[in-house]
Amino acid sequence: MAESANLLKALAENNVLQMVMFNDDSIEVQFKNHSFLLLSPCGANYQYHPPTCDGLKLVDSINTIRQRSKFATSETKAQVDIAMKARNLFATRPYLAAEFIHLCDGVVHLHQDVLEYVWPEIGDDQVGRSITQDQNGDII
Repeated sequence: MAESANLLKALAENNVLQMVMFNDDSIEVQFKNHSFLLLSPCGANYQYHPPTCDGLKLVDSINTIRQRSKFATSETKAQVDIAMKARNLFATRPYLAAEFIHLCDGVVHLHQDVLEYVWPEIGDDQVGRSITQDQNGDII
């Protein structure tokens, strides 16, 4: 419920006029400046149509930007972020590119070296096996 409230707040802050999500999880977002963004069903690609001087929506405009979501430029990053948030909230399978991980609240970042590994297999003597790494990186 809190995620939906945060999304509505973000939509208002980013001047979203209309948002449509299709059955295939693709999404179209229209902004108040008459630009619009189409996000692919998997979320990996987007197509951005900047506002035209006469306000008409031209599908194959010369200024149309088509590229991968993870390579969004500063010109389109905010629009792609808001479309990705909405898509990931309502889609059957969220898109989790490293560039958009900050959009997920439940992600835990571990900044610690793993020095010991334990396999769940049991040997003939019914004792679990483990490998330990010392300070020099050698396996003990």
